[in-house]
Order: sequence, then C-alpha cells, then structure tokens
Amino acid sequence: MVWIKRNLLLVVSGLVGLILSGLGTYLVMAGLTRNKELSGESESTRSRASLLYDANPFPSQSNIEAAIKETNTLHAAIVRARNFFAAVPLDKMDVKRFMVWRDESLRELRDAAKKAGTELPASDYSFSFATQRGKNQPSPDTIPHVPEQMAEVKVLCMMLFDARINRLGNVRRARVSADDKASAFASDYTAPGVLEVVPDPTGQMVSSPYEVTFYSFSAEVADVLNRLHRSPHGFLVKAIQVEPEDSKLAEAPGSAVAAVLPVAGTTPPPQTGRSRFLPPPTAPNRPAPPPAAARPPANDRPVHLLKEKRLKVTLLVYALKPAK
Repeated sequence: MVWIKRNLLLVVSGLVGLILSGLGTYLVMAGLTRNKELSGESESTRSRASLLYDANPFPSQSNIEAAIKETNTLHAAIVRARNFFAAVPLDKMDVKRFMVWRDESLRELRDAAKKAGTELPASDYSFSFATQRGKNQPSPDTIPHVPEQMAEVKVLCMMLFDARINRLGNVRRARVSADDKASAFASDYTAPGVLEVVPDPTGQMVSSPYEVTFYSFSAEVADVLNRLHRSPHGFLVKAIQVEPEDSKLAEAPGSAVAAVLPVAGTTPPPQTGRSRFLPPPTAPNRPAPPPAAARPPANDRPVHLLKEKRLKVTLLVYALKPAK
C-alpha cells in the first residue's frame, strides 16, 4: 500500500492504459466483424448486379420505364375488375344490431315474396337462417360472416321475386359460424368440405357458394339468369340443373317434347311407323286419289304448338367479393 501511495500516478496511468488497451481490442474485433458483414453484403450485391446485367431483357432505363408502365396498367385493370365484383353493401353492426336487422330482413323477404305471388316452403321460412332466427345469444364468430351471407341471400332472393318465379324450393349456404356447425337444420347448408367459403390463393377475393332451388317456367328462368348477369355484384352461376317438376323427363320412349296439333278441318297423318319425310311406297294400278276438299277459312283462334310444364331449377351461385 505504501508503494501504491508513493507511485499513485504510475498505478493510475497503468490502469488507464489497460482499460484503453481492452477498449481498443474490442473496437478492433467489432470492426473486423462489421467488415466481414459488409464484405458479405458487397459480394451479394455484386452477384445480384451480375445477374441483372446478364438478364434478358436488360434492365436499361427504357426497359425499367416500360415495366413501371405495365405495372401501373395491371393495377388499373385490377381496380376496374373489382368494380364488377363489388360486395353487397352492409353496415357495420354488433350482435344486438344484427338481431334487429335479421328480423327486419326476413320479414322484408317474406313480404316481397307475397307481393310477387311467389310461394314459400313455409309461411315463416327463414331463407337458410333458421339457426340464427332462434338464437338470442349468437356465437361470437357470427359477426361479420353471417350478416354478409344474409345480405347476399337477400339480394339473390329479391332477384328471384322480381322475376316472378312461382315457388321457392330452398336456399342453402355454407357453414361459417359455430352455431352453423352445431345446427340440426341440415337443409339450410351446403355439403361440408365440398361447398365452403374459400379465399383464392392470392388473397384478393373470397367466394361464398349458394344453392338455390325454385319452380317456374322457362321465361322466368331466363329472367333470373339475365338479372344475375346484370347484377353489379359478383354473382357467378357455376352450375344449373333444370328438370320437369315431376322429375320425369319423358312419359314414354321416343315421346316428343312438343306435339303439333292438326289444323281444324284436316286429318292427322296415319301412324305407320315410317318417317313422315319419306314418300309412301307406290303400288301398281293404284287408283287416283279423290280431289282434295276445299280448306275451310282460318279462324282467329291460336293454335297451341307447345304446352310447357313447370320446371324445377337448381342454381349453384358463387358470390365473389374482394377480401378485406
């Protein structure tokens, strides 16, 4: 201790030197490490520059400007395409607001069907939302998926009613909430694992399947398809099945769809099994046919060539909308 007191300046100088030496060593090691990282980044940049230089087309200023222009054109096309797949408008709502809007929407659909003269499966038909109609406390995942489905079903059914279909058979949708997955109303839902709400691989669009069955004549079927085509929302008809209401495609083998009725005053041709487009066989010494009787004047009564039967139509419709 006496030596340290006598040589305090020397001891302090030695400690300071030791500390500075350690700090210098640390800075040198850190610099070497950073230099190594920079060398790796430089080599990576050099390799990338070499790839770009050898690329075809060459990344010249003109090619870069052309690529930017094409990218902007692509983004503009995406914006225009989104206008053809606009989602059905829906206000944000909580569970309480949904329950009020649910009852109002179902009542509005029943009133629209009554006004259009469309028969429903039941007077209190729920349009595939029987599970939600009986719930005072819906599951937490009800919002926003179930309201979105209800809004799309509402627009679809309104198009059917505007087309004056005769009878609505059923509406099916995909299961999207815990209440749907636990529901016993199997007739309200599409086949699980086959028809479900699926986002596309790019994450830009979402598709929701709906299966709609109704009964009507061909004119109303054409009107429904025309309305779906002209809809501002992204309704895409993926499949259609049309069959007679009694599900009998033909009553007898070889029966025709439309029968031509004979005009008043004429006799129908005999059913000989021969084609009516072939001339009859000639026979020797066949007497000449009697002169044809004068045809009576035509009347104003229409001649019905086709008596159409009501059809059972099943549509598989996908609602395409941009992902949120």
